[in-house]
Formats: sequence, C-alpha cells, structure tokens
Amino acid sequence: MAISKGLKFWGMVGGVMTALKLKERWDDYREVPTDEEGLGHGPVALRTPTSMERPPILDCCWTLRFHLRSLSVRGRTAACGLFWKAFGIVCLILAGWQAIRFAMWAVTPKPTGLEGMPEYSTSLGCSDVPHLYNGSEVSWVVPVSVNKQDHSINLRGGAVGTLMIAQGASDATEIKYEMTLRTDDSSLLNDVILHYPTAEEMEDDAESSRVLFTTPFITTSACMRYDLTLFVPPNLKKLHVQVHSVTHVKFDTDSNINLGTLFVTMYGIDKRSMLLPHQGVHADHLALELMSGWLVGDVAIVETTKLTTQRGDAVANVHTTTGAGRTDIFYVNHPGFPHRPISSTHRSSKNGDIYLTYQEAEFNGTVELTAKSFTAIGMQGAMGEPRWVGNKDGGDKMSRLSPDQGISRTPSVPPHQLGPEE
Repeated sequence: MAISKGLKFWGMVGGVMTALKLKERWDDYREVPTDEEGLGHGPVALRTPTSMERPPILDCCWTLRFHLRSLSVRGRTAACGLFWKAFGIVCLILAGWQAIRFAMWAVTPKPTGLEGMPEYSTSLGCSDVPHLYNGSEVSWVVPVSVNKQDHSINLRGGAVGTLMIAQGASDATEIKYEMTLRTDDSSLLNDVILHYPTAEEMEDDAESSRVLFTTPFITTSACMRYDLTLFVPPNLKKLHVQVHSVTHVKFDTDSNINLGTLFVTMYGIDKRSMLLPHQGVHADHLALELMSGWLVGDVAIVETTKLTTQRGDAVANVHTTTGAGRTDIFYVNHPGFPHRPISSTHRSSKNGDIYLTYQEAEFNGTVELTAKSFTAIGMQGAMGEPRWVGNKDGGDKMSRLSPDQGISRTPSVPPHQLGPEE
C-alpha cells in the first residue's frame, strides 16, 4: 500500500514536470518572430562581412567548450528548478485535497446504525381518521392476579398502533388502560375484540389477569390505528407483553417502574415495528425480543437481561447501565442472517466489573473505553489513540463508560471478544 502510494505521488510529479516542460516549449515557440513580425521587414545579412577578422582556432575551441559547459550547467539548473516546481505543485494539490476531505469528514455525521429508523408514532399514519371505537377514548382496569401478582396483554390483528407502558399511581392496585382506536372505515369497528376479566371472575379463579385485543385484518385501502397506554401499579410483579401486529412499544421516559419479571415479545415481521426500552424500567429478570423492526434504547440490568433479535432482521442499538455487582454481557450475531451494524454503550454507575464478550458478534469497528484500567484481548490501537477491533472502518461501535472506576474489568476481544478489565 505504501509503495503504491509512493509510485502514485512520483507519477504525479513526473506528469506535472512534463506539463511544465511542454508549456515552456510552447512559450518559446510563441516568442519566435514570423515573417510578418520581422523577417520580411528590413535588411537581412546573408554572409559575414569580409572586413571581420576570423578568430584564432584555439580561441574558437575554448569559446565552444565554455559555451557547451555553460549550457550544461544551465540545463541541469533548469531541470532541477522544474522538478521542485512540479514537486511543490503536487504537494499543494494533495494538501488542498486533504483539506477538502477533512472538511467533508468534519461536517458528515457519524453513522449510528439507526439511519432509516422510523419516527415513533407519526410514521404509522392513520392519525386523523374520523371514526372512533365507542365514539371516544375508552379506559378500563384489570385486577392483578392475587396468587402470582402477574398480568399479560396480547395484541393481534391488522391494525397498527402504539403501546406506552407507564408508571401507575402510587396507591393503585389494578392495571389501568387508556385507549383510542380509530379508522376511516366504520364497519371495521364491528370486528374489534377487547376481552379482559372482571373482578368477580378473578376472585373465582375463572380467568387469569390478561387482556386480549384483536383487530380485523384489512384487505382494502382502509386503515385502523390504536394508541394504548398501560399503567403499571406498584403491586404488579410480573408483566408479559405479546405483540403480533405492527406496533411501537415504548416505555415512558418519565416513569420509574420496578418489576420482578418483564417479558416483551414482538412476533411481527414488519420492519416498522419498534421496541424502545428505557433505563427507568427495572426488572430482576428482563427479556426483550423483536423479530423485525427496531430495538433501540437504554436497558437497566438488575439480575438477568436478555435482548434477542436472532429470529429476524431487527436492528439492535443497545445501551446498558449496571451497578456495583459483576455484569456479564454476551453479544451474539445469528449466523443465519447478515451482519447488522452494532452500536452498544455499556455503563457502570457504581464501578462494578463488566465482562463483555463480543466473540460471536462479528464486530468490526471502533471501541471507546473510559475507565481507569482495563484488560482487552484482540483490540488494536496504542494508548492515547483510537482503539478498534477487526476492521477499523467497519462501521460498528462499542462504548464502555466508567469514568470513576478504579480496578475493574472491561471487554476483551479475541479477535472480536471484549473481556475483563483489571
């Protein structure tokens, strides 16, 4: 590579020298007078006057040698000057090109892997249609299961929509729902199914604490959309969300939700689906799975956390925040699917040890480490310089942030594995 660049540089110098030489010859040619400029006007001497004495032979030879030597020196000087002039021109061209490239790099935003990500809610459309389910916003409550303190919701059908999971009132003991369902074809509202148990059915153990919401599949140009909010009460310990339709599932960023178990599984294969976790949601056991679409956000790890996109082509952008305990994170790329850009951020708020294993992630890109000490296997880059794994320009990015940490353990990568910090 270095030899090729050197040959290209000197080739440019040679080309510029040739161009300059041709220009000089052209300038000399233009300075020769034509017949009209001089040769056809005035007397022209055709022979040497007879009165002029011939110089001695020796003087003539000495003058010829001196003249030839002078011409040789002037030729070498001219060639040297031509070379340095060409060298300077090439250097200026390359410096200008590098300055342009630097300016383009400075104004070009870094790729995040989220290019093309749909906008939450608004990208689904169908928000201004006139016909509403029950004529307005509807709300209902579902008791928490007495024995298991759990609840589940299952969304099915052809409608698109949003599901916001938010913190309930501090004195709430039931799961509260608020929903707006709208469409531009009122006949579709007749096929909507909304089922949930009553308090009496829950007391008799006739039904579990669950909501089934089904919308009709749409075969025409009509549209149907729901906007649903689920409020989590303090006494709920286990929540399972199952989504089979095109839905944007988001956790309210202003809420602080504490659960024992939280499962969110999105089975749809539409790339418009989105799952947006937030670090304000804490669950001892957290599992988020998305088959297709976008899994983007922050995840707080309490005991175990699983983020799964291996059954489809969902794009994952992962941010984890851990405390004082040890954390083991394994990032695995499913071998049956093409590599997708990785953009991960792992934080340790209380200086806990973090073991990151990216060995099976096919990671190629930059690694940013902010910690007092670390151990890394397979990572390239000297101290004080940018670090990377695999291909530096591969597009993947991983950040490990723990600015106040003393002795700890951070990723190692052989050649794609990040292991413990020392």
